[in-house]
Amino acid sequence: MSSRVLSGLSVAVFLLGSRGLANPLYSIPVSNFSFESPSCGSVGPVVCSPASWALTGVAGALLPASTAWDTIPDGTQVAFANAGALTQNLAVTIVPDATYTLSVWVSRRSTAGQSFLPEIELLGGSTALFTMNNVTPGGAAPTLNTDGTYNWQDWTMTYTAPSSGAIIGQALSISLGSDGAQTNFDNVSAQTSASPEPGMFLLIGGGLIGLGLWRRFAK
Repeated sequence: MSSRVLSGLSVAVFLLGSRGLANPLYSIPVSNFSFESPSCGSVGPVVCSPASWALTGVAGALLPASTAWDTIPDGTQVAFANAGALTQNLAVTIVPDATYTLSVWVSRRSTAGQSFLPEIELLGGSTALFTMNNVTPGGAAPTLNTDGTYNWQDWTMTYTAPSSGAIIGQALSISLGSDGAQTNFDNVSAQTSASPEPGMFLLIGGGLIGLGLWRRFAK
């Protein structure tokens, strides 16, 4: 391979690798993250079972009445839990020293009572890595609008894995629950600092190409 070709490959690999390093957070796919599938109907309020989420107690997807909220974070449907929960296993296992961030938009309906008792968990296996509730909130509580509806708040919390221990290798999952009258959820997202292996292979490849160039010109 000519030195010109090797130089070109080195530059390309470096650019690709450095682009990944410049953006250290990676999205973790959350299926049906805004509870739009399946459609609960065309006119609310009506409830149904959201795809990709397991339900316990009284929980599900909701197509609300047009007067329930002024706006919804994403789409037309949301999730609800009445002393129940929605859970989803993510296709991710915990790796050493990585950070994991969960973001969930939360609110409540004025027609469902005045209580707001969310219980949102990020779990590693059966262990709660963190819990977002009124004691340890991930953001501000939804406040009342002048028209009697409540606004939505983005709750976010981060967990950093240890270098070793039983939690390493455990499967990551989400639980969206409520300890009382209805709490609502929407637009769920997750991120991690764990770098995908292809990025590491790019950096290793760049080093090998650089070594090849050095050996060629050292002759």
